[in-house]
Amino acid sequence: MGERKDLLSADNLVVRFRQAQGFRRAVIYPVNQVSLTIARNEVLGIVGESGSGKTTLGRALAGMVPIAQGSLWLKGRNVTELNRKRLREYWAEVQMIFQDVYNSLNPVYTVEQQLLFPIQHHALPNVEPDQELERLLHLTGLTPAAAVRTRLPHELSGGQRQRVAIVRALASGPELLVADEPVSMLDVSLGADILQLLLDLRAEFGLSIVYITHDLPSAVYLCDRILVMYGGRIVESVSADNLVKHSQHPYTQRLLAAARFEGPEESSARSSDSVTSSVLLESHRGCPYAERCPIVSEICTQTRPELVQINSDHTVACHAVSTSLEERNG
Repeated sequence: MGERKDLLSADNLVVRFRQAQGFRRAVIYPVNQVSLTIARNEVLGIVGESGSGKTTLGRALAGMVPIAQGSLWLKGRNVTELNRKRLREYWAEVQMIFQDVYNSLNPVYTVEQQLLFPIQHHALPNVEPDQELERLLHLTGLTPAAAVRTRLPHELSGGQRQRVAIVRALASGPELLVADEPVSMLDVSLGADILQLLLDLRAEFGLSIVYITHDLPSAVYLCDRILVMYGGRIVESVSADNLVKHSQHPYTQRLLAAARFEGPEESSARSSDSVTSSVLLESHRGCPYAERCPIVSEICTQTRPELVQINSDHTVACHAVSTSLEERNG
């Protein structure tokens, strides 16, 4: 496939799960033929409603769920072909920050105990673990460090726990952070501080970041590029600068209206619906968004749309957009 210059790339990733449906077990596809690239020092957003597949995709990128089909590449290495020893090296380079931070921390270990172990395990030559811990605590705003180090998770605020989780992710010296809803459990001001911290850490360490969220405004603020997911598939990919003004997919436009990017006259488009599991079944035909789409046509219920290129940084999977594009070019 030639030399790969992106930090991470995925080709037609598929993740399958078995799900009970009455007395039967059905196979669902929360990630279905997803391809993407992540450049060095890029912040890539993955947005969508509950059940869209964004968290499962993030876990697949972090090597935490098995990939049924497709391939995943890090710096030119095919991760899906690595043995367990090499996978451990991959896990050091790609770290995940979890949404439920409290349950991701050991409740009986102090901050120091939880952070010194990964720092010592991944220590570089001439790096003193205790000094490295002090440095990371200061970089992430966990000060005074001496007081924070001796605390248990339940003695920390929500914002402090999130910063501890970030330090733990940084301990292995990763090149990519996968952040799954890192601010969803924080209030607005604390969430904004965490987002700014991620940007500061990107500059400090040259990190790439995958930011998974249902919150479009925060994705537009943080990200360089945004992928919109629905029904286990990418339905739109566009730069963050162009998302608000130039979105093409009806689902993206609905998310924008719900996020109040648009005027009050569009607020009636808001919906609390989430993705139904029926669109994740192997037997599902057509566009996954067809049941909710305001411009659905017969082809949408029969044939799954492919991503088409709108311009150099914008792709959309929508039959209506494809038809309009063909008419303009024809």
